[in-house]
Amino acid sequence: MTPALLVSHSIAQTAPQVTKLAIVYCQPDAAKQLALSQSLNPPACIAMPHRPDTSISLGAFPQLTIDRTQDTFGFSMQGTAPSVGTLGTFRQTFSTWLGYSVNLGYTRVSEQYRNPGVYYTYSTDGLFNVQSNMYESTIAYVAHTPLNKHFSLFGDIGPGLLTFLPVHRGPTAIDYTPYHLAMGVPGVQFRPAGVAGTGVDLNLKRRFALRAEYRGLLYKNPDFQTGYNLYSKQLTLTSEPTLSILYHFYQTKP
Repeated sequence: MTPALLVSHSIAQTAPQVTKLAIVYCQPDAAKQLALSQSLNPPACIAMPHRPDTSISLGAFPQLTIDRTQDTFGFSMQGTAPSVGTLGTFRQTFSTWLGYSVNLGYTRVSEQYRNPGVYYTYSTDGLFNVQSNMYESTIAYVAHTPLNKHFSLFGDIGPGLLTFLPVHRGPTAIDYTPYHLAMGVPGVQFRPAGVAGTGVDLNLKRRFALRAEYRGLLYKNPDFQTGYNLYSKQLTLTSEPTLSILYHFYQTKP
């Protein structure tokens, strides 16, 4: 028996509002079942319009940044105190190798500077901090592969922008600035960044899922527009292991 091309006449009459049905070849058994059925539901051999897997997520992460050292005034160290942040993501995947995500993140960071060669600071060991709000805006290419109906793996990479907004700025910032930086009040700074990561999604009931991922941000540390060489512009890696809850608007089943 040869495959038969069959279009349901009853569907065309009773459901004229469905205008984007794709017609595919059905095997003889499927064609016979379609001929005997008067259901208004589209049969298995008629393809429905394709929709990308679209989701939004909201998560939390610990901000972890390694310390940096440099040879300035003999020896200095620069670090970022750990903090807690939030991440929101909008993602669409059209196929296994084609997808994108838009990410918005926030955390408050405390940049710590230590220079034993400097004595005119609030502390005797040359330690002082600059607190700022760090905002992340990134867009990433996404590739994913379903393992089964419960789990899927993914990886992403892309560019973005980090905004460092000091907590103390303007005329009153001088009260929170070390004496030897009195002429260099911290200001708002933008830093280009790259983001890369990998993770796993766990599908729950209905449209919800959990996501566990590692995200790494690579950028040059801000000098807060002071021009002061102790605020180094060293290449910095910030790690953000993130746990999120997802909601799928449309989901592609594996």
